[in-house]
Amino acid sequence: TWALLSPALGASEVVFVVADAAGVVLDVHGNAALVAEAAARGTAAGYDWSESASGTNALGTGAVLGHPIIVHSTEHYCATGKVWDCAAAPVRRLSDGALLGLVDITSMGGLSDHHS
Repeated sequence: TWALLSPALGASEVVFVVADAAGVVLDVHGNAALVAEAAARGTAAGYDWSESASGTNALGTGAVLGHPIIVHSTEHYCATGKVWDCAAAPVRRLSDGALLGLVDITSMGGLSDHHS
């Protein structure tokens, strides 16, 4: 899947984040400079963005609410998130609707609510 998305993500102003059902980051892809910036601000594999650990943020709050959410820069609880606009959506198992994880698009340049 990353091979298909890499050309578009590398040329974009966003990073694509995959997290487990609790909001712990599993993988981050996208523009290399933004991936590095995200890692410097606590968004890399292993970082806990659950709402209990990091307060309001798209991954953690999306996991708690169970539906897509957009969290704009100043709405983040953690100071490290305040430069990002983030849109996350749950990924569910088709057979029973169980939450498997979340996907997230994060941008420093702002996100269009409609597009995200």
